Amino acid sequence: MVETMNYQVFNAHAQGENHKKSPEKECQDFSLSYVDTSKTRAIAIVADGHGSDNCFRSATGSKIASEQAFHSIFRFIGTIEGDRGGGIFSKKTPPPPQEKWEKTLLPGLVKNIVAAWHTEVEKDHKAKPFSTEEIACVAEKYQERYRKGEQLYRAYGTTLIAAAAASDYWFGIHIGDGKCTACYPDGSWEQPIPWDDKCFLNVTTSICDDDAIERVRVYYRNCTEKEMPVMVFINTDGVDDSYPAGDNEKHLAGLYRTIALNFIDEIKANPKDGFENGKKQAKEFLPDLSRRGSGDDVSIAALIDVDALKMLEPILRQQLGTEQGTKSGITPPQTYNPAPQ
Repeated sequence: MVETMNYQVFNAHAQGENHKKSPEKECQDFSLSYVDTSKTRAIAIVADGHGSDNCFRSATGSKIASEQAFHSIFRFIGTIEGDRGGGIFSKKTPPPPQEKWEKTLLPGLVKNIVAAWHTEVEKDHKAKPFSTEEIACVAEKYQERYRKGEQLYRAYGTTLIAAAAASDYWFGIHIGDGKCTACYPDGSWEQPIPWDDKCFLNVTTSICDDDAIERVRVYYRNCTEKEMPVMVFINTDGVDDSYPAGDNEKHLAGLYRTIALNFIDEIKANPKDGFENGKKQAKEFLPDLSRRGSGDDVSIAALIDVDALKMLEPILRQQLGTEQGTKSGITPPQTYNPAPQ
């Protein structure tokens, strides 16, 4: 059983290049991340509001989804660790078995997140009822529903991805599009959360769907079954849409490998502030990614075990084709320029 970890976290979101051309457009993405002082509990979240005329409050919806997912996951991990005896500082029993996670624990967490999102959406609408201007551009069938006070939550529609880790297990929750990419100590990469085949082009499942709870995909892994990941990156579709669909998984692994090596470079140059410098550079990179890639809003959040990352550095450099000690930097896609969305 792994008793400690050294996950650090970062998150960033930026308005899409194409959206900047419309003054009324706002960034529909939201992201957040958290690690406790004991470094035994880490959380990363991204959400992508739909931004359509019918979902005119989706920027608020994505923020609410991120915040409520965080609060629910924070409480959830605290309960799990408490049930194990002694809390996160003194584990006396192993984590619950895989079957319990998949059939009981994670479905229960999902229900709590979706319910909390609906509650906060209702509060937001009560405090700020829809204005005539907001409803003016909505499709006629939705205008009628909104005026009757029906299905108001659809105006707040958003996707959601969350990844969380304790000291000896991690899990992911995903509804809609976007990707979750994990890297392991042997240098292997995977996208472990199952894909939703209902997500295609501009169509995506959403937390506002009536069957949202059934459509959420989950992933859980105990480190006794598979080593804890060195890194887990999650992103909204503005990031993965910046690369060719056929080689998407390979390109995302390349992007995150480069970001990881940049963190290493910055930490080597400045052990005290290097991780913060790496976070700043990753955040500054996002607008350029959108400009050269999808043009859409973009968000990235990550869990990174810094000690394990240092050990993985030779493999990452070999994969990227850079020599030891060569500063890698973060570069946006060079070969893919999709049509504006």
